[in-house]
Amino acid sequence: MPENPSEHAGKKVIRMEKTAKLISGLALALMLLNFLAAVHAAGDSNSIDSNSVFVLSSAGKQAEKKLQELDQDIQKMEFLKINTQRVNDLYLVAREYFNVQVDAEKSNASPDYSVALGKVNDAKKIVNMAFQTKNELVLLDESIKEAAAKKTDLNAVNSVVRQAKAEFKNERFELSMQYISEAHNMLLEQDSLQARSAAFYNMTQKTIGGFLEANWQVISGAALALLIGFLLLRKKIHKFQLSRQLEASKKEANAIEELMKQTQRQYFEGSEMSEAMYNVRTELFTTKFRDASRKIAILREEIAIMDVAKGINTKKPK
Repeated sequence: MPENPSEHAGKKVIRMEKTAKLISGLALALMLLNFLAAVHAAGDSNSIDSNSVFVLSSAGKQAEKKLQELDQDIQKMEFLKINTQRVNDLYLVAREYFNVQVDAEKSNASPDYSVALGKVNDAKKIVNMAFQTKNELVLLDESIKEAAAKKTDLNAVNSVVRQAKAEFKNERFELSMQYISEAHNMLLEQDSLQARSAAFYNMTQKTIGGFLEANWQVISGAALALLIGFLLLRKKIHKFQLSRQLEASKKEANAIEELMKQTQRQYFEGSEMSEAMYNVRTELFTTKFRDASRKIAILREEIAIMDVAKGINTKKPK
């Protein structure tokens, strides 16, 4: 029986639909295969990259460790409020040398980290000196407090201490240590002088006490006679004392002036003294010379007043 045209058309449509579905399935399968291949290729690429990660040589690792330790030291200095300009400059230079050698390693060239390590070692020496100087300044402050409690004259010592702290602030730690040592020596001299004075005083007290006990009558008579004589001659005695003080002040001024000249010769001619030490001594000697000159002027004036009161027309003593 002949096939109905409408049925024939329907079957044709069904076959076309099946063909389209088959083509779509094949296309999806092909896309899936391409995706899996791409994933596999990416995995192989990652594996190759992971196997080719750059690793520093042992010398490079050592230099890197030293740089990290120096960075930690700088942080400690900043925490202790110690200036870090010198150390930080060396750190940056060392870091630059280190980076250059790392690039050389990456290019398969022979690296040389000796320069970077040398800069780190130089910086480390400064760090150690800074910490040591900081501790010494703390100990010096404690010694100053103890000396002040003993009523010690600390004017000259304090001048040296101020210079030590100024050098420390300017990161000249070596020079600061020299001033700290000088300050300690001055304190030791002060303590020694006080100890000798105390021993002499105690010995004198014992000796005088025994002598007075055995000769009090004679001493009393002599003291009375001296008192009478003093009352009669007190103005002459006072003038004599002023004259003695004047002569002593002149000698002191001359001695200080000679020390100033000697200091200038050592600094300008012999180069035996640093500029900082020269400034400290010049300031100290100038102050002492000014005090001596002021004392000389006062003593001369007092002697002149006494002469005028007596009606003596004489020139002021030279």
